[in-house]
Amino acid sequence: MTPKQQKLLEQLLELNNDNNSKKELSKLDCIVNAFSTMNISSLKILLDNFRTYQKVTKETFLEKLEKIFTIQKKI
Repeated sequence: MTPKQQKLLEQLLELNNDNNSKKELSKLDCIVNAFSTMNISSLKILLDNFRTYQKVTKETFLEKLEKIFTIQKKI
């Protein structure tokens, strides 16, 4: 993970504050949050490069997902 990616992950982990007390979030929590907020940039960092998603590469998966997110954001 690059320093820039690590910084973004740390920022994502800090998003879930409860009365100013920080809650530690797992990588899975961050991925769920990225899906919930339709944040492709975060998913690009959080998802593993060497895994397949829905039987396609990460790049292809995210390209298709981005199209879906774009449509959903217009609704």
